[in-house]
Amino acid sequence: MYSKYAINLPKADYIVGEYDTFFSELRKSLNLKPSLKDLLIEPIQRAMRYQLMLQVVVSHFERHQEDLKAEETSMGHLDKLRQSLTVMTRIPKEVNDMMQLGKLFDYDAKVHGSISAQGKLILQAPALVATEKASLVSSGSNKKKSAKKTNSKSLARSMSGPKSTNEGSEFEPRHVFLFEQSMLVAEAEKGTGSSSFIGPRYFFKNFVKGSTMNSVVMQGPKGNFNGVASGTGAEASSDLQSKQFKLECSEASFKLQFDDAAVCQQWATTISNFIMDRTDFAKALSKPIEFQKRQLLNSNNNSGSNSSISSNPVSSSTSSNFP
Repeated sequence: MYSKYAINLPKADYIVGEYDTFFSELRKSLNLKPSLKDLLIEPIQRAMRYQLMLQVVVSHFERHQEDLKAEETSMGHLDKLRQSLTVMTRIPKEVNDMMQLGKLFDYDAKVHGSISAQGKLILQAPALVATEKASLVSSGSNKKKSAKKTNSKSLARSMSGPKSTNEGSEFEPRHVFLFEQSMLVAEAEKGTGSSSFIGPRYFFKNFVKGSTMNSVVMQGPKGNFNGVASGTGAEASSDLQSKQFKLECSEASFKLQFDDAAVCQQWATTISNFIMDRTDFAKALSKPIEFQKRQLLNSNNNSGSNSSISSNPVSSSTSSNFP
């Protein structure tokens, strides 16, 4: 419920901002103290406060847990409160993700499919993005034009930042949305937007279909390496501090740079897992019997020697598995 409300909140906020004079006069005529914008934001703020309230209640019950053990009903209430707290801990992130997605404009659902068709929104974050090829997937409004003209028109719409070349582009500030089926790249408008709580809008720039993603190449202090971590000891630790990786796709290569190394690692790991899952699924469809035998063999090997299994989601030895 909150997610549906949150995704529509930014658009409602912009509409209210556009007709601010009308709504202000209406508020005065009805003698209402809070503005319409304040009323729109109130459910979201309330959702954020529920987590804090439940934390206080659970903490109080846990401090008196010894007194409650004699009463089975009270202990049952405590378990339910803990479950509620677990749910409400996830709500703020989901609400924030949906609010960010609700600020996306200029997305052409007729060309790329509806947002709901992209699957669950897994990650969203600001990042610096650069492309290495001119065949960048463009926005739907320029889809029917030639590749060269499409690329130049799409990049010409940039509100700020350096221009790109035919061979590649410099890093430009973007906001990236990663879904189960695709990745969307958007550009944030200048300024703070119509509301300090909502923030600036995002304008759709690029669409990357999940099936075109081939591999993730981390770009650490010691150069490029396949996978999310490589080496051992100090070398692996140095690699994990990387804030940049390259996503190699069929139609373009994207470089993504984040402010935080942990966020970069999370994105690289998540995309790598998506690619591996898709590869395994394709193999299962093409050769189901061989795939099943290999799965059984791997299962037996795992149970026999857990210590020999690498925890690296993607390594140089597995890079050949990408289609």
